[in-house]
Amino acid sequence: MSKLLSRNIFILLTVLFFAPATAAEAKYRGEVGGWIPYWATDDAIEDLEKRMDEIDILYPFVYEVDDNGNLDLRADLDDDPWEDLLDEARDERVDILPTIVWFDAAAIHATLSDQDTREEHIEEIVDMVRDGDFDGVNIDYEQKWAKTIDYYSLFLKELEDELGRKDLSCTIEARTPPESRWRDVPDVIEYANDYEAMNRYCDWVEIMAYDQQRADWQLNSERTGVPYNPVADVDWVEKVLELALKDIDADKIMLGVPTYGRAWDVAVSPNWYRDY
Repeated sequence: MSKLLSRNIFILLTVLFFAPATAAEAKYRGEVGGWIPYWATDDAIEDLEKRMDEIDILYPFVYEVDDNGNLDLRADLDDDPWEDLLDEARDERVDILPTIVWFDAAAIHATLSDQDTREEHIEEIVDMVRDGDFDGVNIDYEQKWAKTIDYYSLFLKELEDELGRKDLSCTIEARTPPESRWRDVPDVIEYANDYEAMNRYCDWVEIMAYDQQRADWQLNSERTGVPYNPVADVDWVEKVLELALKDIDADKIMLGVPTYGRAWDVAVSPNWYRDY
């Protein structure tokens, strides 16, 4: 991992690198990709252009979805500096997969649970990929309801079919193992993503192994009385990967590596945290 972390070429807190979870050697030999967010375009692109030869996959983080399930492009890809960046990426044979992000659980469910609106949404995505001459698309639909799980899997299946030879990558949550997530594990655990289905329909998945904070009660307990609110503790990341590997092929997993940290004002009592 030390080699990978040295590739932290973006100075922006919101930009992340990915690397396959199988890269356990001291020298990293897998693929590297990075998100370029529309809200920090100039700084991210300026840094990336100096190191395009180190990148295998470029994720322009530029599409959101409105309440009606329509794509909302948040950057002008036909104008500088985006146009130059995409041209350079193609010259360097870097795959380009724009990210589509959606956080509205109610709108996601309404769109994907209805066959007509789901088909319209898929058609718009496929048209976007083809019109932009992209290598595929990265789907990042978060904060979904558990009852949406089967509709989301169906959406991925149908989207994968319609994309044909284009790539479908799927961004997923960092799922903490139940025995580490809860002190008393619930009898019924509901998830919004079906890992087995995503393994079938996604060409690869990016695991967002960051923003851990207080997600693992076992690690929290082991570190009682000391400041512990990490972005990504290696012990926690290993748990996340081991759980994901039960349902997702190793060669499909890309590990989301945070290139940011947090500065906290911390008040600690002997056995618990009073405040952050």
